[in-house]
Amino acid sequence: MGSVLGKLSNPENIYFQRDKRMKIAVLKSLTLFAVVLAIAGTSADARPHYYVGWESRQLITSGTYAGLAEPNYNRLTFLFGHFYDDNPNSNHFHSVGRYTYSGPRTAPVVVDTSGNNRLPEIFARVNEPFIPLLPGSGIWAGKYVSGLADGEYARLTIATVGTLNGGDVGAQTLFNKSPHYAGSLDGSTVALELLEISPGLNVADESGNPLFGSGNLAVLGSGNLWQYTPVFWADLSVGQDVPLTAKFRLVDLNGVREPSGYFYYDFQTVVPEPASLSVLAAGLTGLAALRRRSRA
Repeated sequence: MGSVLGKLSNPENIYFQRDKRMKIAVLKSLTLFAVVLAIAGTSADARPHYYVGWESRQLITSGTYAGLAEPNYNRLTFLFGHFYDDNPNSNHFHSVGRYTYSGPRTAPVVVDTSGNNRLPEIFARVNEPFIPLLPGSGIWAGKYVSGLADGEYARLTIATVGTLNGGDVGAQTLFNKSPHYAGSLDGSTVALELLEISPGLNVADESGNPLFGSGNLAVLGSGNLWQYTPVFWADLSVGQDVPLTAKFRLVDLNGVREPSGYFYYDFQTVVPEPASLSVLAAGLTGLAALRRRSRA
């Protein structure tokens, strides 16, 4: 399974090349439409989807290796939260890049990642084939930058599982359903460790300051309640429709929890189609008309 997923996750594989132009054109149109909705105040769920917890189970509870020692025990775990506002009981986490076993149950080998170790997740790439980097403005002028598109995987804010406790119904439901990830992070200082990155791809904070200018560790937060939004960017000279990848793991600088497995973010530079700009202009014109009528 791992080898198959590895092949699928290669941006040069036929999985990504098939109907590539159509997928990119559709994404460009949807991205601009999402901007219209956001300006109108009707954008989709804006809560964080990326979370940090740690695995408190000491034994594997299901599958081929049920009953064996949990190789991810006491390790930081990167999680993706799936929310269903029409049915909060369906809310759930997917762990991303956690430690796992491979091989036969009688002679298992510990692996420092899992089959689900890429973002967007492989199963979701029909709708979100990559995380888009769009042309920015202001301090991001002249750059492709993350955080400008809608979509589950495009909003890159990372939060602790603890921030879900006491939230809305969906957040609280997700927190309650995953107690083995909900242990306190008090005493821990969580950092991203950069393992590999495509030439031309950079990571900064929201003010534009490099996260990895003096090393390969960037602090996300300390304690049980924090959130942080990394910004990924590339110069416009990189060109459009270019795949870019970054590989990370989570580490606890205080040594309270062990490091997570490794995982990847997969990006692509995107320039909206002219037709999409027309959609945006039409949406903004309609919004202005609605506002004029509401003030009349």
